[in-house]
Amino acid sequence: MKELLRAFEHKSPEIVFEWKDSETDARGWIVINSLRGGAAGGGTRMRAGLDRHEVESLAKTMEVKFTVSGPAIGGAKSGIDFDPLDPRKNEVLERWFKVVTPLLKNYYGTGGDLNIDEIHDVIPLTEEYGLWHPQEGILNGHFKVN
Repeated sequence: MKELLRAFEHKSPEIVFEWKDSETDARGWIVINSLRGGAAGGGTRMRAGLDRHEVESLAKTMEVKFTVSGPAIGGAKSGIDFDPLDPRKNEVLERWFKVVTPLLKNYYGTGGDLNIDEIHDVIPLTEEYGLWHPQEGILNGHFKVN
């Protein structure tokens, strides 16, 4: 069992999307540990000092969560390295969600997490960029509703 856990911990994620904001020093990552079942899910967080390693670790945790509780999809996580108290937060989120919309449309579902509110931040911006819900990628990738 320990060997299986060690192998899981050291396995590279299937997809890593890396972003650098054009107008601030914000950086962001979507880490998809796997596309098990055709999709992956995990929330979007923001904090100053966040790094790719943290997002990778959280994506693995989401993989375990979905394995135990369902649906049978892969784990993922989004993270933005930016101070959530900065008055430019919403502008950064607008640019972030604009570039990640294709992933959210096809095989990745997200929601709120640390310093990101699903109702006030995620849903309005994903709707603005043509998604009817931030979990649309899970429905399209896993449940094949499109």
